[in-house]
Amino acid sequence: MELYGERGFDQTTVTQIAERAGLTERTFFRHFADKREVLFAGSGQLQDLLVQTVADFPARASPIEAVAAGIEAIGTVLQETRGRAFARQRQSIVAASAEFGSMRWATPATRGSTRVPLSSTTPSPRTVKCSQTRAFSPSSTR
Repeated sequence: MELYGERGFDQTTVTQIAERAGLTERTFFRHFADKREVLFAGSGQLQDLLVQTVADFPARASPIEAVAAGIEAIGTVLQETRGRAFARQRQSIVAASAEFGSMRWATPATRGSTRVPLSSTTPSPRTVKCSQTRAFSPSSTR
């Protein structure tokens, strides 16, 4: 994160990251597929936490209650492990990067307090499989 802050994401190389960490490039690539994974390290575990929390939520609960519990669990982990300063630093790195420039996000002023990707097309609904026995889709109705 320090290098990205100093040089910018686009100008930082894997060689520089490995040198700063005291590693060889080969060791770096044993742990990360590319330099983006350094910036978003841990996102897989957060996804797993969300899915597990939703899957473990009582079946009588509504899908939105289950998802809200999953998001709350993620928020708790992020707050305990990284804090707001980390999130702000990462967001500023992403915002300054040409590589991430295609990701246009609504600002809180334009979308309330929710960040939603803006696109010229409406994404198709996706089914989120919560477990082997339960699934819900954002487009399903009751």
